Amino acid sequence: MDKDNPVVKLCIEGQKAEVQGRSDYAFKCNLQAWKIRKNDLDACIAAHFVAKQQENVKGSLKWNRLALKFANKIQDDFVKDFYPSLYINIANAHEQLGMNKRAKKYYDLAFATITESSLGSYGALLLESIKNGQRRTQHD
Repeated sequence: MDKDNPVVKLCIEGQKAEVQGRSDYAFKCNLQAWKIRKNDLDACIAAHFVAKQQENVKGSLKWNRLALKFANKIQDDFVKDFYPSLYINIANAHEQLGMNKRAKKYYDLAFATITESSLGSYGALLLESIKNGQRRTQHD
């Protein structure tokens, strides 16, 4: 990820603010990132981070779907590592909304998109989240 990209910088700043418990500032950073986006990758990243600051599941789902829409437009291998996280977030939202069949579909998509390059420590967390989600939604 290009850490000199203004969208990325704002999202990193927002992430730090969120960890510090400054949710309002985090939201402002991420929304500003959305406003200054210049291309599909910027839009994908910013929408994904705006989704984190939503007050309800439906808002989070809307923004993560938007991030996925922009990810699907990108013709670059870089974006492939975004898919598991996007799919998990979409699956989780569907699960919270009681839509377990749809949630399972997205957990399965997340599993299908995990790659060797995404299997670091963060990838291990994603994989655990996917498997737990698949277990919770397998019978619905």
